[in-house]
Amino acid sequence: MNREELKQPKFLLEYCNRMFGTHKDIGREKLFRCPFGEHRRPKLHVNERDGIGLWRCWACDKGGDIFTLAAEFKQLDVKSQFPDVLEHLAEVLNISLHGKMSKRSYSSSSRKRAGAMSILQKGLMHRPESPVFLEPANVMELETCRKRLEEDILLRSLLSSELSLREGLMLSATTVSHPGLRGLLGATEDGRLLYLYTARGSDGDITYTGAKLRCRINHPNPKLYLKEGKWTSCGTMNAESSRFMWVAGKAYQPWGMEFAEQRKIVLICEGESDALAINQAFGCLIPEDSSVFGNVPHAGSSELVPFAVAIPGAQSFKREWAGFFKGKIVILGLDSDSAGRKAAKEIRQTLEDIGCIVVDWAPPSPYKDARSLLASEGSLALYQSILSALNSFSTPVEKEVCHA
Repeated sequence: MNREELKQPKFLLEYCNRMFGTHKDIGREKLFRCPFGEHRRPKLHVNERDGIGLWRCWACDKGGDIFTLAAEFKQLDVKSQFPDVLEHLAEVLNISLHGKMSKRSYSSSSRKRAGAMSILQKGLMHRPESPVFLEPANVMELETCRKRLEEDILLRSLLSSELSLREGLMLSATTVSHPGLRGLLGATEDGRLLYLYTARGSDGDITYTGAKLRCRINHPNPKLYLKEGKWTSCGTMNAESSRFMWVAGKAYQPWGMEFAEQRKIVLICEGESDALAINQAFGCLIPEDSSVFGNVPHAGSSELVPFAVAIPGAQSFKREWAGFFKGKIVILGLDSDSAGRKAAKEIRQTLEDIGCIVVDWAPPSPYKDARSLLASEGSLALYQSILSALNSFSTPVEKEVCHA
């Protein structure tokens, strides 16, 4: 038995069956009890990608292949204690290890290779494991929510006004005329905004991985949960301390990432409404013939125009997300408060480690974020402020970008 053979899905599935008990089938995935957290329901997902068995617990934010699972379970370091990980797997699976897989022959060069694998597994060079999509019934219900916002002009106008955004931008972000993409916004039956998180599957199709609900001022704001295509309510959201909540699933990647795949420059915001504000300022998501921008230069669909994506909170950027930005110029547009500045510093280091060019932009005082700047001074002021940060760079690439 060699290392590559052990990565096959059947060995991961057998290991989970022997260590964690029976599983539940969810489409092509197997769902096991997670040994790393006290979850009310099974949370450990096991699936297959390119012939390799992979696991993920979204609640614990842990995942990887059979080696990382065994190491995590035995509380071993997959890099420095890899021989012990192998020994544990051999014992559980009742298999024999030979050649370079044996503990005795695990040389220093093998340890170095394991160290390199550990770095890759931490996501510094690669994208995360396969996305976990919502069940079909939930996808259908979120599509109903998306259509509700698309078709209800009055509701769309109210929600866009509350966020100081243009109704045309919200319509475009909801409808999406781009082939193969899905809308980023929806609305609940009681008229609250949903941020729809998506990902691209192995077949190339894009579908939902999660949905985040936003509070409204002067609204009852009941907590909502989407399960098996049905909404349930329990408790009330606090508009002061918890303006958002996940109603289903989680973020596999930053919000709106598919729209940025072909862009040379991507701007990372701390919230979805900030991403919308910046995309409004740069003319993204709006049809070419739109006149909603007034005197703001329309960006069109040029790859040299920044497109803003959002992370769902200052500390929510996952290291494995760095792979989505490889080869791009990244503008960090997090909030100007201490949490935003700290997060920007950490994200900068992660992105620079994989060779990204990183530009830092913070909203000028007294504004906390991009949307508050846009609400007070307009799209042109936000546009010029970000452009000024780009103009601070002097290399030919950035000069070309800034004057595209």
